[in-house]
Amino acid sequence: MTKMRVASFAVAVCLVQGAAAQPGRQNALVGIMQAELMRNVDVLKQQPVPAYYAAYTLHDSRSTQILASFGAIDRSEESRQRFATVEVRVGDYQLDNTHPIFHSFFELNDITSIPTAYNLGSGPQFWALFEDNDPKKRMLCIANYMNDLSEFWEFSEEGRYIVSDSNLAYKFGVNEFIYGLTH
Repeated sequence: MTKMRVASFAVAVCLVQGAAAQPGRQNALVGIMQAELMRNVDVLKQQPVPAYYAAYTLHDSRSTQILASFGAIDRSEESRQRFATVEVRVGDYQLDNTHPIFHSFFELNDITSIPTAYNLGSGPQFWALFEDNDPKKRMLCIANYMNDLSEFWEFSEEGRYIVSDSNLAYKFGVNEFIYGLTH
């Protein structure tokens, strides 16, 4: 009887380990993460400053390293690493420097440095309209508010503005163009 229990336990362990390697288990993990994400979004939307975007990313990597010399394997190592990242955006739909449009060709990490042609009291702002009003979907249009990038483009040859400001305005224009072509 004891041998039978040990054998059934060993079979059960093998079945569980085999199930972990099946794609169906990954779909279950994704389902669990989606349910948890929706639950958290519902809670975050009720806060004084509600979240408008939340995402989980699960990173799973395996690596194998084999060291050999003179045709013989000296050592082999395997490693696996899993970790999750969470991204939450609160406030409004104003674009911040994490949006891919600011990194589609030139790296524009400080969007507050994008020049304004007139001193209107605040820095530049960038607003976007997304498909189905969902920031994870395709951007339909962008509004450049409190900046006049076209002024820098129009008068760049006349020397009306500092060259570095005109260059930055061109960089942002190129980023908008490349982003539009690739998304």
